Amino acid sequence: PLDDARRHLERVLLYHPNSTLAPEAKQTLDEVKGLQARKTMAVADYYDARGRRRAARFMYESVAKEYPGTEPASVSRETLKSYPVPGPDED
Repeated sequence: PLDDARRHLERVLLYHPNSTLAPEAKQTLDEVKGLQARKTMAVADYYDARGRRRAARFMYESVAKEYPGTEPASVSRETLKSYPVPGPDED
């Protein structure tokens, strides 16, 4: 559902950038991205808490890359700074 909402809002802004509803669509899109970022961050934290370092790193990197400008992206970047580089057999 969040992916569908995001796609719809992105299309609205693409095809109707000057609409009177564009500011509301932009605000809602930002909220949807924030929800998606928090959801992905929760998955990263889940893996991290269970020692699944490689999976956690992948998810933290995904948050930082896919949702720049969100609070979870900032937290992910900070987490990754102290995260060890995984070895070839680490998981």
